[in-house]
Amino acid sequence: MAIDSKLQSLLLQGINTAYSKEFDDKLCSVQKNPLQRFSHHFSSDFAIRIATKWEEKASDIAQNIAAKMSYSDISGMKIIEKIETTKNGYINIFLDPEFVSSYIMKMNSEDRKSVV
Repeated sequence: MAIDSKLQSLLLQGINTAYSKEFDDKLCSVQKNPLQRFSHHFSSDFAIRIATKWEEKASDIAQNIAAKMSYSDISGMKIIEKIETTKNGYINIFLDPEFVSSYIMKMNSEDRKSVV
């Protein structure tokens, strides 16, 4: 599973744990900063996009979601090192360095298998 999909799944779980409100899953997205090709930093603008509908400040929504997000995936592997929120409602997600290393090693291993 791609890293952004793993993070999106953790974000969705955090949203559903923090809120019992309805929302369009398409609003739940995680983006990598396109200017930082090798960055371990992803972000989501979900709170900003849903704030008007939920009639709540985006920064409050972001903080509530961040507090409920799991740092590990379903298998228990730690994926996230830290989560920060901004005053305008962005949720910034920083990958765990050990996860990144193991992910890269796995991808390299799979590339070698496909060449053989």
